[in-house]
Amino acid sequence: MTNRKNSTLRLNEVLDQSYHLLQQEMFKEGYTHLVSQLDKLTRDLPQSTIDTTIREECLQHPLAKVFLQEPITKHSYQKPRGYSGDAVLIDYLYGLKAYPASISYVGRELHHQLSNAGSSRAVRWRVHHIASLISSASEKANQKIDIFSVASGHLRELAYLEDAESKINRLVCLDQDDQCNEEVRANYNHHAFLEIIDQSINHVLKRKMEGQAFNLVYSTGLFDYLNDKVASRMLEILYGNLKPGGTMIIPNFLKGIPEKAYMETFMKWNLIYRDEEDMVRLCAPLNLPVHKIKLYRDPMERVVYLKIEKPRS
Repeated sequence: MTNRKNSTLRLNEVLDQSYHLLQQEMFKEGYTHLVSQLDKLTRDLPQSTIDTTIREECLQHPLAKVFLQEPITKHSYQKPRGYSGDAVLIDYLYGLKAYPASISYVGRELHHQLSNAGSSRAVRWRVHHIASLISSASEKANQKIDIFSVASGHLRELAYLEDAESKINRLVCLDQDDQCNEEVRANYNHHAFLEIIDQSINHVLKRKMEGQAFNLVYSTGLFDYLNDKVASRMLEILYGNLKPGGTMIIPNFLKGIPEKAYMETFMKWNLIYRDEEDMVRLCAPLNLPVHKIKLYRDPMERVVYLKIEKPRS
């Protein structure tokens, strides 16, 4: 009981100080203090405590009304599509969705801070990286390639790909969100190579894609939400969809990112974080030699990437 009381006292000190800084219009200092101190305060706490006691204290504090003026935080908190991390929120992080005209001065200033946070920059780096991987895979094959994007969202990577028609023979994208798929159709239906599957990942897990082979298979944000059992099964099935010499790319947010506690409290956005060892364990069903499993991080040290190339023979 004493430890819980001490944690609550320290939390209130953090929230009060951040609130004070924001009242002084010290937006960068207020945001940075909140994120860093929440991270320190929660690192050794059980996840259940963060999702209940800590979140409740944060959302009851006057600071919550301030941060909920910020569009990314507000969208995540309200979950208009019924789940966290939807494609509209990701568009905010990409800088493709403008904040509403009715936004307050405080909300606009905080939006600038969140948009430039390490995790936000990592999401932007990710979409450009996927586009570059498509180009590289096409160059490697020396021909148009077949691609499978799982939980494809708004498929924004296609917008960052130059001369897509010369690189892609077939791009199959699967997503359960009908609004996402309508956005993709509205933006990219002029591409003859595009095929949209209006299904959840169960379509893949039930092996409905069996027999279809691709040069490149990827999923930008799905694995952040899959438990280990489902993630391993998904990897096994997707590996089976690779052509010989094909590549699978799976990113996952890293353990220990400093924005985690802010996301889980004010944004009510929980992810499943993994490090390199975790990603290797997910690959166990593939029975691959360790040297066939490649791992790397983005420059922001927020996301780990799993890269697997299927042997040609």
